[in-house]
Amino acid sequence: MRNDVSVIIGGAAGDGSGSANSIFLRSCSRQGLHVFASYNYQSAIRGGHIYWKSRVGEKPLHSQGDVLDVLIALNQESVAIHGPRIEATGGIIINSDKVKVPEGVLKPGASQYPMPVGELTNPFGRLPIMQNTVALGALVWLTGMDIERILELVRHEWRKKDEKIRENNVGVVKAGYEYAKAHFKPQDVSMKGDGKARLFLQGNEAFGAGLITGGVKFFSAYPMTPATGVMMSLINEAPKHGMLVKQAE
Repeated sequence: MRNDVSVIIGGAAGDGSGSANSIFLRSCSRQGLHVFASYNYQSAIRGGHIYWKSRVGEKPLHSQGDVLDVLIALNQESVAIHGPRIEATGGIIINSDKVKVPEGVLKPGASQYPMPVGELTNPFGRLPIMQNTVALGALVWLTGMDIERILELVRHEWRKKDEKIRENNVGVVKAGYEYAKAHFKPQDVSMKGDGKARLFLQGNEAFGAGLITGGVKFFSAYPMTPATGVMMSLINEAPKHGMLVKQAE
């Protein structure tokens, strides 16, 4: 039984791969697991293929690894790009309403985890856009994570939204989890955190923290991929430390 798992969440810009991945990894880090992730995207407002490659484990990790255990394919393109990389012991989560896995794409032995997103989100208004949230629930089951810890973060993520929106997201995660529990065999993985909550920082956030720690008092930049995250991290934190942040126009 493995004590780490590698995951890719891929789709078009706007499909929600980032939010699902962030919730999953932050939950893992708060449980005392180690995480390492890389984010691959095109410089496009909407459109183009983007994906997160993440690895979670009991021991310290120094790369996202070469293997792929679970793929969440939010569109058909993700199946073609990443499907052949899935290990024979792994599998692919898809929205069966719109995504198919052609014969011969997966290695022999790799599993398919089709999720009927329309059916699962029907009680909440039949929302295809929430396919990432459905898939998150399935991923939690397949990797043996604690569903309640994930739900805590989902509520936190939408804490400023209307209560109905927040609880709909919680309900959809539960629906995905329960469907996977009823239909799919979990991955052969066991990961137990040590209970020591760890920071989960993107590189740009760490860069911003370094500027603050180093005593920088003025930061001016124009938001542009891939450096926008530096400015976004500073906007919230810099005033607390006497730093002035200005967006140059």
